[in-house]
Amino acid sequence: YNKRFYMAAEAGNEMIWEWNPNKNRVKRYGNYDELLGKDAQKMLKLDPERWFNRIHPDDIEGFKQSLVESLNDPKEKVWRHEYRIFNKHNEYAFILDRGMIVRDANGKAQRVVGAALDVSDSRKMINEITDQNERLRKIAWTQSHKVRAPLARAMGLINLLKEGDYDPMPQDEIISHIERSFAELDDIIKEITDATYIDSSS
Repeated sequence: YNKRFYMAAEAGNEMIWEWNPNKNRVKRYGNYDELLGKDAQKMLKLDPERWFNRIHPDDIEGFKQSLVESLNDPKEKVWRHEYRIFNKHNEYAFILDRGMIVRDANGKAQRVVGAALDVSDSRKMINEITDQNERLRKIAWTQSHKVRAPLARAMGLINLLKEGDYDPMPQDEIISHIERSFAELDDIIKEITDATYIDSSS
């Protein structure tokens, strides 16, 4: 079993780890160098705590709390948590970490076998979709509120002209108001167009 486990770790993109919570011993296998840089695998074998030292300061407490709560729940078989870790490019990568908890007959955790996966690209896509949805929400609000006012005003003025009942307002003044309404509508349309534009170079 262990041989197949190690082979799978070397072949896959996930970073495999095995932890004995009672002795606080961690073993790591897989491609840690890809995330943390050259010789990261050797470094982590010598000092497993270095992985935790690279977790984002805002995420470390949530990471620890999530792990402790899962370990202390005798019914919990799987631990799962997402957090950020400082990578070889001197920026934070998003990590999805999962572990299978092996327990004794009394429900006490004896071993945790897990896999950490860099999900930065997926997280970036999710954030982009979230931003796009927010833009679309604002566009929908603009269409349903701001567009209606100048359009309704222009249509009302046009009806006055069609009916010929626009006393005491002169005809040229009504036309001027219509022109201003359509100019305002044109500005709103430009605003909507700018809001829907996504810079593909960013």
